[in-house]
Amino acid sequence: MKIFCLLGVGRSGIDFLQTLFDRHPQISQFPGVFSFDFFLEKIKKIDEKKKIAEIFIKEYERFFDSKIYKIERHDELGINQNESFKVSKENFIKQFIKICGNIKKKNDIFTSLHLAYSSASGENIELKKIIVWNAHNFENLNSQKKNLDFQILISLRNPISSINSSISHWLAY
Repeated sequence: MKIFCLLGVGRSGIDFLQTLFDRHPQISQFPGVFSFDFFLEKIKKIDEKKKIAEIFIKEYERFFDSKIYKIERHDELGINQNESFKVSKENFIKQFIKICGNIKKKNDIFTSLHLAYSSASGENIELKKIIVWNAHNFENLNSQKKNLDFQILISLRNPISSINSSISHWLAY
């Protein structure tokens, strides 16, 4: 499976770009930033698939209930900004256990997490050919260069627009 890693420089629209791939039948992705290094650190001593899936849910609960993902306004989806989504945690665990091969291989864990999430979201994983990974910044890639085979897509924006967007966005919070 081909992996494309999304990286942004400043506020360059990387999260918006990712939403353009939502529900594409051939793309598997999470609805936001995923720090694989951080996750691997959390599971380094775990040797049970079910426990790995449970830790993923705990660390990325916002992927399973968009109402709690307020920073990126995933609680305000749809035309009227009153929609949200839920993904079955139980189905995710079941699918991860079924899909994951060798939990000692980081690539297997990475791919299985994505496919289990797609399956639990009601998507047909038989059609999946690409994983779009929103790592968001270069720090989230440090150790993965040797573990995963991926290509990087970098989103750039005019620096003045990026700074203005940052200030406007954070002032709103």
